[in-house]
Amino acid sequence: MHVEEGSFAVCLLLCGLPGSGKSTFARDVASAGAGQGSQQRDVSLKVLSSKFDQIDSIEYDKVARNELDQQQRPNCGGFEEFESNDLEAWRRSRTKALEILTQKLDAHFTTDGSHSESLLVMLDDNFHLRSMRRDVYRTCQNFLKQQYALDGRIP
Repeated sequence: MHVEEGSFAVCLLLCGLPGSGKSTFARDVASAGAGQGSQQRDVSLKVLSSKFDQIDSIEYDKVARNELDQQQRPNCGGFEEFESNDLEAWRRSRTKALEILTQKLDAHFTTDGSHSESLLVMLDDNFHLRSMRRDVYRTCQNFLKQQYALDGRIP
């Protein structure tokens, strides 16, 4: 496995209260990156998205719903609908989201001939606890350490 020279990734944590526009912002950036949207307010989003060859988003609520669906609870809409016995599903969803992040970084940085130079990964959650933000930071940090070790370089 080889880390592609010149490539970079940005992990953007979208933090905020429920309903504050985190998911809307992530969708708008992704749409602007795909060349969709033509309203005046989209100009700044197009500038941001033009800096990246690839834009991905990880919505923690979607990951959590998937975990709950695996427990045959299909009509859950988000964190507010978790019951106390769903705590384990919520914990698994947080771990799963970090695994998805690692997979996206791994797919971006490994050489396979179809490499993009720049990646933006937006993580959409309230991240209200510092430990939640720290988990993302450590995931990124550990990924880079592993890649440099595999490549024979020291960060």
